Amino acid sequence: MEMERGEMGMNEKGFTLLEVLFSLTIFTVCSLSIAGMLIVGKKAIANGNNSFTAVQAAKAQMELLRSSAIPESTSDTCANLSGSSVKCEWSVRRDVPEQGLSTIDVTSSWNEGDRIRQIVLTTLRFNRDE
Repeated sequence: MEMERGEMGMNEKGFTLLEVLFSLTIFTVCSLSIAGMLIVGKKAIANGNNSFTAVQAAKAQMELLRSSAIPESTSDTCANLSGSSVKCEWSVRRDVPEQGLSTIDVTSSWNEGDRIRQIVLTTLRFNRDE
């Protein structure tokens, strides 16, 4: 008995519709998982970049304040942060904790999602100009 074109015999190999749907379901779940990991990774990179920028800005401002004469104003914003989402401020307290010493504080803050993160650097400096 000869089979005509379009007829399938029971001994022919191939995939059933159920096998194809099951494979597509597994592929879709794996693809969505990978896409989710990429989104989480992108957010982590952005947050890491902001924290790195904040630390570098605070360190740079601290070095400027430590190496130069202490300005008359006792607080201000940091320099060199144009176009950044990091906010940096510094303050100098003269004769704290003792006469002839100054306490220098540099604070950098940035938004990380719905939280505000912050790093504070503090050092003491001997007042050379007095």
